[in-house]
Amino acid sequence: MDLKKKSLSALIWSFVDSFGVYVVRFGFTIAIARKLSPKDYGLAGMVTIFIALATLIAESGFSMALIQKKNSDQRDYSTVFFFNLIASIFLYIVLFFSAGLIANFYNEPIVKDITRVASIGVVFSALITVHITILTKNLEFKIPAFIRMCSALISGVLGVFMAYNGFGVWALVYPTLAGSLLSVLLFWIFNRWKPSMVFSIESFKLLYKYGVNIFAQGFTSILLDQIYYPLIGKFYSATELGYFSNADRFYQIFVRRITISYGRVAFPAFSSLQDKPIDFANAYRKTTISLAFILLPLTALLIVSAKPVILILLTNKWANSIPFLQLLYLDGFIFPFLLLNQNVLNALGKSKLSLIIDTVKKIFVIIGAFIAFKIGIQALIISQITSTAIGLLVSIFFIKENIIKQNLIYDLIIIIFTTLIFTLCSILVLNIILSNIVTVFIQILLFLMYFFTHKYLQSNGYKYFIKFISPIIPEPIQKYI
Repeated sequence: MDLKKKSLSALIWSFVDSFGVYVVRFGFTIAIARKLSPKDYGLAGMVTIFIALATLIAESGFSMALIQKKNSDQRDYSTVFFFNLIASIFLYIVLFFSAGLIANFYNEPIVKDITRVASIGVVFSALITVHITILTKNLEFKIPAFIRMCSALISGVLGVFMAYNGFGVWALVYPTLAGSLLSVLLFWIFNRWKPSMVFSIESFKLLYKYGVNIFAQGFTSILLDQIYYPLIGKFYSATELGYFSNADRFYQIFVRRITISYGRVAFPAFSSLQDKPIDFANAYRKTTISLAFILLPLTALLIVSAKPVILILLTNKWANSIPFLQLLYLDGFIFPFLLLNQNVLNALGKSKLSLIIDTVKKIFVIIGAFIAFKIGIQALIISQITSTAIGLLVSIFFIKENIIKQNLIYDLIIIIFTTLIFTLCSILVLNIILSNIVTVFIQILLFLMYFFTHKYLQSNGYKYFIKFISPIIPEPIQKYI
């Protein structure tokens, strides 16, 4: 299979993995959130940053280094596997004995037990990091998609059962671990790779040289992107953190997941084109335009329909999360293109430039958080969006030589203009129609009108996007799109 077909297949399965799986989780989240209280979500959210940092430290950027290295071998894979495993066990021990301090920080005693139980997931993650990396490097996303779907279904069913049987916050903790354990078992069954009893210092140093920049970037990303969790939990309340946490879940599913699906395919695909500048530039242009075509109107739809959707799905109990959600969705206009540019730089082996972009962004995150945390949670979110926008501008400066400017700008203007018209119509509907269900239905129809307008215009955004998804569309339907 040539790169084009392989990348297309990979993109489809990456969407099933990153987006489809999260849609399944989203369905279960709705059922669970209708039963649990915002405080339950807040308590679970208090340990999020610690688990995420520990998982990242255990991985240390080696996955991206293995993908970027053209001829990774068994020695490389085994070295990374044993480093990840040993580091994860050490970090679990650290978190286990630090759990009391974390609980005291929030003044929530139950957080001690939550931390000790949830941290087991760090070790589970380390056991399958190399397996996932090998599949990603080969653009094989079918197996991960299947495994994560199974994990999502099992953890979701267990979560609903526990939520409706009085387990409270533990309905968010134990199902996550159960899903992680199932993933470990299935990855080891379906991916036959096994580590050799070898640890190469030479391999470690070579991979570390590249991976350290990715690790530093990821570490600061988690530390500063999720700094709002401890800030809100400490200076506000578990309930307020719960509102923010659930809003963030919606944002992660409908904005970040789509972007990450593209990114997971883009990095290995762009890496394979790093010695072909013309093909590389064309691939960049098409990816940017197709991303804009689907994400700009989708983000606008999500912002305008946030209120009726939350009230329909989660009831008035979660109404206080609506302003947070609408602000988080604004990031959907910016973050996808920042992540794409950083993936491109990493694929070119310019991870230092990617790190510079991230450093600039994080400096503004720190400044914004310092200024905004006393003002309110919405101010914190605005500071996050501002830092992302600054990061995007810096990334454009570094990557401008890979942009075919005239065609790219013209196509983006068409997408932005039609998105603005669609958004204005959606706002008008929101102000006229009183029924939440009818409002959402009409807004979805408007989104379809946007889609078919581009079909009529035969815009490049439409053509590139359809080309991406056509293999999964049944032939009888293809003639209509």
